Amino acid sequence: MEKELIEKQFFPGNPAEEFVHWLKNFTVKKDDVMLYSYTKCGSHFVFRIMSLIVNGGDESKLAPMPHRYPNVSLPLYNSRDFFENMASPRVAYTHTSPVLMPDALTQGTNKVIVVFREPKDVLVSKYCFEKRRYTLAPNKRAVLEPIVATFESYMDAYLSGNTTYGCYFKYIMECYNTLKDRPNTLIILYEDIVEDHPKYVREIAKFLGYDHSEEVLDYIVEKTTFGSMKKSATLCGEVVSGVDATSFFRAGGPGSWRREMTEEHAARVDAISAEMLKDFPLKSRWGL
Repeated sequence: MEKELIEKQFFPGNPAEEFVHWLKNFTVKKDDVMLYSYTKCGSHFVFRIMSLIVNGGDESKLAPMPHRYPNVSLPLYNSRDFFENMASPRVAYTHTSPVLMPDALTQGTNKVIVVFREPKDVLVSKYCFEKRRYTLAPNKRAVLEPIVATFESYMDAYLSGNTTYGCYFKYIMECYNTLKDRPNTLIILYEDIVEDHPKYVREIAKFLGYDHSEEVLDYIVEKTTFGSMKKSATLCGEVVSGVDATSFFRAGGPGSWRREMTEEHAARVDAISAEMLKDFPLKSRWGL
């Protein structure tokens, strides 16, 4: 079972089957807070908002790198041990769908936030990230070279579900169908958070049960703008998933795919998105 999941999900780092077994079966605490966000869907952006809310806007309480963004689905940097030993409430995120996570998390009453992003923007962001990772990590070139050779080759892999963490369309439907009726679950779109950042910082704080002052909430908004996060990460020399912060925080805004894709590319992605997401009610926000 674990071997099959590794093959279908394309975990980075070639994890042992034992890691995937742990991911599906780790002990869930009643106050755990989990963010479900496919890779390049604003995971670090939303997680930083969540972690600052939980810590009252105090950046000194945030974990140092590489554990500042605890991704339980990343089998690198001793992420498993770090998560197991985090103080409560444990706030973390995963790029995998709920089917790979503990049933107790899916069926329980823990606070869960789910973020989705427009598929063309995800494609472009993943391509730029993987291409940069190919340049900076010689040990990964044999795996990445056939995929990132051209944008077209990467688009083919993305649309067929053969990039890191598997098929994005399947991820959206698994997340939505599994979690849409679950108590204590907040489902939001990346585009909405970016377009009304202050509103969603407050909405997330309310959802998590924190009644911070307007001063603290405004401070969190300021510290989680794209420019602020990129500047902070660059000054601190943060390296995320083997890529320097300058490359990791690339564009940030919705619609950046227009600078990278032709009309033919966009039409192809839209057609497949519309078919694969035909039962996803939020797709109209993306013009599908």
